[in-house]
Amino acid sequence: MPSPFPGMDPYLEAPSVWPGVHAAMIPYMQEALQPQLRPKYIARIEERVQLVATLDEAYRELYIEIVARESGDVVTLIELLSPTNKVGDGRSHYLQKQNDLLATDVNLVEIDLLGYGQPTVLARNAIITHPRDWRFLINSSRAGQRSRLEFYAIPLSQKLPNCRIPLRPPDADVVLDLTAVFTRTYDIGSYDLLINYSQPPDTPLRDFEATWLKAHLQEKGIHLTQEE
Repeated sequence: MPSPFPGMDPYLEAPSVWPGVHAAMIPYMQEALQPQLRPKYIARIEERVQLVATLDEAYRELYIEIVARESGDVVTLIELLSPTNKVGDGRSHYLQKQNDLLATDVNLVEIDLLGYGQPTVLARNAIITHPRDWRFLINSSRAGQRSRLEFYAIPLSQKLPNCRIPLRPPDADVVLDLTAVFTRTYDIGSYDLLINYSQPPDTPLRDFEATWLKAHLQEKGIHLTQEE
């Protein structure tokens, strides 16, 4: 069965669930992008290992690089943020890496589908007045146009967007259908069998989000058995 939510499912934000979601979404993003990139570009999955002192352990993180086939140059970096990117030492490391990349000629796309932790993507400093009830944040910073930031601010109640992924001019952007990627992740992971929607999600919700979530689940025939 599909997720009962129109876009990102907040139940999948849970720290115990998100690592599996992240590990699946990255290759599905690659799968969605590759047909659009051929034959000039290739989307490849890379892994970095980061030692997080506060956790006293190494954290492995997948991300996507889009490279020019002939030169091998990295053209675009796509990051799907994890909880460790948004708190403590992990956030500091991420922000340093983010700052270093802005000094290069590589495009940066950041996807934050976690409604908790400190704001970390570049759009964290933007004044977002519409929609005011946004929860998830995605942004794109183009090489050579760093002062022009493109972003998507998405409420819990809305679908995930079709994101424009920049390449090297004059080549046109390709499109990442995040709704399709998330749906595939949810379906293949059989999260409908793993999640108990009669309990509140293990992620912080603002009051209006909790009210909307309860009403939305009731419309789907699901009743929360306890309040947050």
